[in-house]
Amino acid sequence: MNTQIITRKNVPELLVAGALITASALSSVWAADAVKDRGAQWAQHRQEWVRAKLDRDANRLEIKASQQTAWQSYASARMAFADRSMVRPAPDADAAAIAKLRADRAAEAARKLATVADATAKLESVLSPEQRKTLDQIARGHHHHRHHQGMRHHRRDETEGGGQKNAADPGQSEEAPSV
Repeated sequence: MNTQIITRKNVPELLVAGALITASALSSVWAADAVKDRGAQWAQHRQEWVRAKLDRDANRLEIKASQQTAWQSYASARMAFADRSMVRPAPDADAAAIAKLRADRAAEAARKLATVADATAKLESVLSPEQRKTLDQIARGHHHHRHHQGMRHHRRDETEGGGQKNAADPGQSEEAPSV
């Protein structure tokens, strides 16, 4: 064991070494806090985005006072689904632990989607036929205005080209519903 006697000569060296060790430890803590802050900011941004989308959807559906209870249940289920906390596996987690964490996340998402499905069915039951058509469009992710001319990533309307799908893209399929 290497022991050193503290003398006036080596005090500055020891202070510098201690400061470096402290700075290193603090930088690790600050880095971890920065990652947590970014995650929290992302989650807050996602919640705000979903809330704004739900506000637009409610306006588009022209929700009436008699439909508010069903709408609130639907909106709450959508907000709960959007709240996806990012729990990361421990740095030393093995493959089985990582797979288990992913399975748990998927099961939680499935439970939340089942709640969204139930709330959607209840909402549909209080909507007029025209409102149900609009809700179907919302669920498919179709825009009710502006077709974003010139942007190729949007799916072509199936009525273009004689009602046939784009022959250049045989793998073209229905878009996943946006949540």
